[in-house]
Amino acid sequence: MKLQEFEEKTHRGNKLINDKLHFFSSKSAVIISFILFKLKFSANKVTFLFGLTGILSANLFLHKQFIIGYLLWRLHIIIDMADGNIARASKKFNVFAPSIDKITHVLVNTLVFGVLIILPSSISTNQNLIILAILLLPFYLIYMLFNKITDSDSALSYDYSKIKKNQFLFILIRNISTQEGLIFACSFLGFINKYEYLNSFNFETVLGIIISFYILSFSAGSLFKLRVLKQKSKNK
Repeated sequence: MKLQEFEEKTHRGNKLINDKLHFFSSKSAVIISFILFKLKFSANKVTFLFGLTGILSANLFLHKQFIIGYLLWRLHIIIDMADGNIARASKKFNVFAPSIDKITHVLVNTLVFGVLIILPSSISTNQNLIILAILLLPFYLIYMLFNKITDSDSALSYDYSKIKKNQFLFILIRNISTQEGLIFACSFLGFINKYEYLNSFNFETVLGIIISFYILSFSAGSLFKLRVLKQKSKNK
């Protein structure tokens, strides 16, 4: 099977929206998927590789290797898209795959958030745990609501076709304001702090601002998804 044929077989119903939503990863995901497919990786093995790559990225963050850690985290997002591509190309689907995927996301993101938010800070561990818990509550609420809103990555919650102008800018801001932006911001801040470009007070201040911003943006995302869920219920 050649790359073009493989790409055609991996086509998904909401490809256009998915590619816009994951514009950093969508193109490279097909190539990575094709390479793994040629190496005889099954979709289940790719899911395991996706989780392992995410855990390794958290380990690199733990050892203050912020640039490599972030790049590996980006790679784990690409591999996350690859398992679905391989499943569609091979027509071998696992009924438990969506649940395993969500569990893996929760595991990896909790590790990454914990390493990037708690460990670099000199604030007491108890205070940091409270901050992390506040941040994770809306984050996991989004996960829960996403499962309720859509059965198969429906376009409902990401209907960007209504945005006629500056659509790319809107999607970019959406990515910056959610998990993608949080990981990048904390990685960049950790890198700066590693080389002591900020004193302890300034570091804590900037970290506090970042966390506060994302608590608000994640909460706003949760409220938006609740609104979409309500809208979907009315339309039934």
